[in-house]
Parts: sequence; structure tokens; C-alpha cells
Amino acid sequence: MHELKMNNNTIITKIELQDPRNKSYALYSEDVFLVEITEDTLVHFAISRGSEFSKKEFETIIDHDKVNLCLRQSYNYLQRRPHLQKELERKLKQKGFPLHIIERAFLHLRKNKYINDDDFICMFIRDILRQGKSGPLLIKKKLAEKGALFNKIDLHLDELFPIEKQKEIALRLLNGKHSKLNEQNKMKHKQKLLQYGMGRGFSWVVLEPIINRLVSDEDY
Repeated sequence: MHELKMNNNTIITKIELQDPRNKSYALYSEDVFLVEITEDTLVHFAISRGSEFSKKEFETIIDHDKVNLCLRQSYNYLQRRPHLQKELERKLKQKGFPLHIIERAFLHLRKNKYINDDDFICMFIRDILRQGKSGPLLIKKKLAEKGALFNKIDLHLDELFPIEKQKEIALRLLNGKHSKLNEQNKMKHKQKLLQYGMGRGFSWVVLEPIINRLVSDEDY
């Protein structure tokens, strides 16, 4: 969007359809291009030929239009998949939207439940649990990389991935790895299982008793 610096009141003398696909319009004053705005902004402020605006009023119109464009871009991202707020903010900044415009757009998105970090985190954890291949530490790492807050991650992990569930999945994964290993040294066998389990995101506290049960002295 291009805009012209204004010092005095400006009268709109011409409105021209600029982009039929995106329904954007160019505003002119005395054949001087002022700004390109969306149809929503045009209607919202009842802009027509002869409309007169002060510099402050015009800035309000431009800000409103930037929020509309920010929302439009947000919807494009959210239609593809849900996003964390921080993740969506990062993408919008890359598109050139300033933070104050993004924050205004997010007020609308949160109010209408288009973005909700708690819902996203719970959905993400449930999806990972259905796959049954990752522990809580790996889930936490993935969510943190997307911009989730640690306190929110911990809260929902405690609820959705209790210690007994961790042990159940860890046992299944370690059992499979144990049956494939052909290690003649007991300590190295245990070490490989521990490395595998920790790589999957499980803590030593969960892994250690399981490994001790799987690798007994009788096997060596």
C-alpha cells in the first residue's frame, strides 16, 4: 500500500478500481494518487467522491486498512493450518506489517477464537501422542520453537502426558530398539538404549528403570 504525506484537509476527487481480484481501490485528489485501500475500508468510512478528510482522519483510515490487510493475510495462513500467536506474528512481520497493526489484528482474531495458544498446544500434544513416537521433552522443544510459552507447555503436558503414559510409550519404543540391538557389552547396550530414549524426548528418570528391566544380568 502506498500513501501520500498530507498536511491539510484533502478532498477525494476520484476513486478507481485498482485490483478487481482483491477488491482494492485507488483514491485520488486533483488527479494526485493518495492511497490504495480495500473495499471494506471504502465502505466502512463511507468514502466517495467529494469526501473530505483531515490528516488525522486520513491516518485513521490508513491504519484501519492496514489492519484489514493484516487480517486478510492472517486468514490465509490460518486456512492452511492453526498457528500459535507468536508464530503468526513472526510471519506477519516478515510480510512487513508493523507490530502495532499486528496487535490490533490479533485483538479481533483472539476475540473470534481464530487464534488460541492453549487450544493449539493441546491439539499439538494430542497429535504427537497419537503417533506414539515422542516423549515430553521433544514435544516441549518443538512447541517452544514455534513460539509457545514454557509455562503453557508444561501445564498442558502435565495434564495430557502424565508419567504413566510416558512410561507406556517409552517401554514400547525401547522394547523395539532392544530387540534390534546386537550388542555384546551390557553397559554399551544400556547406553545405546538410553541415548535412543533421550533422543526421543524421554527423561532419564523414566528411561532408567525400564532399561534396567530390559537388560538384566542374566542376559550377559
